[in-house]
Amino acid sequence: MSVDLVLGTATSTTQPLNINDNGTLGTPISLPSATTTNAGLMSADDKSKIILQGGNTFGTDMVIGTKDNKSINFLTFNNVESRIMPNGYYYGPGISYYGGTNNSKVNTNVLGTIISRNIADGNAALTVNQANAGSTGNTLILQKAGNEQLSMSSSGVLKVNNLAGTGTRMVTADSFGALSAATEVSSGIYTPAATIAPTGTASADGFTYIRVGNIVTVTGLLTYTGATAGTSTIVIPMPIPSTFVNTTDLVGVVTGTDLNAASPNYVLADAVNNVAQVSFSSGSTSGRVMIQFQYQIL
Repeated sequence: MSVDLVLGTATSTTQPLNINDNGTLGTPISLPSATTTNAGLMSADDKSKIILQGGNTFGTDMVIGTKDNKSINFLTFNNVESRIMPNGYYYGPGISYYGGTNNSKVNTNVLGTIISRNIADGNAALTVNQANAGSTGNTLILQKAGNEQLSMSSSGVLKVNNLAGTGTRMVTADSFGALSAATEVSSGIYTPAATIAPTGTASADGFTYIRVGNIVTVTGLLTYTGATAGTSTIVIPMPIPSTFVNTTDLVGVVTGTDLNAASPNYVLADAVNNVAQVSFSSGSTSGRVMIQFQYQIL
């Protein structure tokens, strides 16, 4: 005759077993508790634990893992959705926080990694925080094939490697927003050694120059004494050398209170000596003239 095996209410590790056919409980016997290696009864405390091959002790951190070189898989409908590999890497579609409309998430797929945050407020979708005030390393580094492309230092200095080059250059953007820095920009002061003809002496004061690409603009003040009344020519060298071909490779203007307005007052290139020739007509043998000229570096 067949009989049913009936288990009564579990109390600690004591479990009544009924092997009678009249429905009454038999003599209670003790079954072992679950251990890290053996199956058994779970206590009330153990119900909040997951007993796997690693085992867990109540009051300690829970261990979920395997004792061999296998991964831990997370499935829905028997399909692997994500896994933790033996080397500790996590493989899955992403990591997400979902609370109301704030579903901030990191998506990982074949198209690349996407960081998104779907809520209308003033918070950033991504914040990189170098929390230790004593840190001196870069706050952010972007690389390709292990080579740095962009970095931001701990003091907020941004460095873009494709903009690197010789000298100080202007950063410009094309119609697509692509940045480049092919145009060199520099400026400075200089005191050219000025000579005057046919007679007299000349000196230069307050000369400055600005270079943008291959174009140089020069401004300064010339003082002359002992000049011959009439037309004089003052020669000054360049702040940045250039090999002139034509006199019009350098052009400029001359202004002053003692100049003869009826005569030409101008600055042109000396294409033989690669200097600037300042020509002016004055009724006085001494005075000051302001000049400004521009030339191309050839």
